[in-house]
Amino acid sequence: ADFGAGLSPDDFQLTLSPGDFASSGPAAFRYQGTASGAILDAPGGHNVTVAAQQTATGYTLEAAIPWSDLNMEPSQGLTIGLALNANDNDTPGTAVQEVMISHMPNRTLTDPTTWGTLTLK
Repeated sequence: ADFGAGLSPDDFQLTLSPGDFASSGPAAFRYQGTASGAILDAPGGHNVTVAAQQTATGYTLEAAIPWSDLNMEPSQGLTIGLALNANDNDTPGTAVQEVMISHMPNRTLTDPTTWGTLTLK
């Protein structure tokens, strides 16, 4: 709502994972900006549904994200900041981002002014 240069409580990050197709299933994680500009686990959990299907060349991932998980109601003309990013880590036992692709190549996680915009019609 504020489109400011720092994170605030109206900024969210949703992380979607296909799992490993063996011992861990698809999952979603929800983070929220804070008044001090940090980003932490969002309070209250989430209601995101994630499904993933392995393919011959990777996987297909689908997610249903309730508007309530973003603390907003959709309406015609609503404009929100948005950055769609894909990152990957294929090294078991590590939490190191190995690949990052974004539709906003100059985006910075903590600076919403570097994100794109989405306007509902």
